[in-house]
Amino acid sequence: MIETPYRPEEATGDELSYRDSVTKAGHITPRQLKRFIKARRNGGFGPTTLYYAGVVAPVISAATLQLFETFFSEYNISPLWADLLSMIFAASAGLSWFLIFTRLAERQKDGRDDETTQSFDFNIDRKRILIKRKHITTQLDWAAIVDIRTTKHYIAFIVEGANDFFIPVDWFDNQKQMMEAARKVAALRPPPLKVR
Repeated sequence: MIETPYRPEEATGDELSYRDSVTKAGHITPRQLKRFIKARRNGGFGPTTLYYAGVVAPVISAATLQLFETFFSEYNISPLWADLLSMIFAASAGLSWFLIFTRLAERQKDGRDDETTQSFDFNIDRKRILIKRKHITTQLDWAAIVDIRTTKHYIAFIVEGANDFFIPVDWFDNQKQMMEAARKVAALRPPPLKVR
């Protein structure tokens, strides 16, 4: 899925004045959240996963190699076969560790439970973006918004120093209405503009 940066020069027209605001409310489905998170992630594994899977796997391989060399040397197997079998078992142990750990490190579900069960209220005006969810209120100044991006599924707000967020297309009557809201949001965003 390709996110298209929404540039403010595309937001023109007398009807898009700084007095306007965009207000939307609704629930985010697990599918919408998963789609958004997959588009935002740029790597599959974090540093902890890479450490345990990539650094510990050679250690396990070396320990397994030593273990099997000792085991085979007690049974009068030729040194060539003992080394070959030990290397095969060591490689298998290291590879198994790497594959098992990376699989276990994958997130089994995206987001938090309350992100898909509670209603969100967005109020976007020329001063700030206000997001309410049950007992939580988040206020963002426009200076924190690095970019506004659109897809056919959502309007994304790329935030500096916090989690990105989005407004799904399902909260609008159709995709055209979502794009009109994106134009209005881009017009409400005051200069100077930071773009990542």
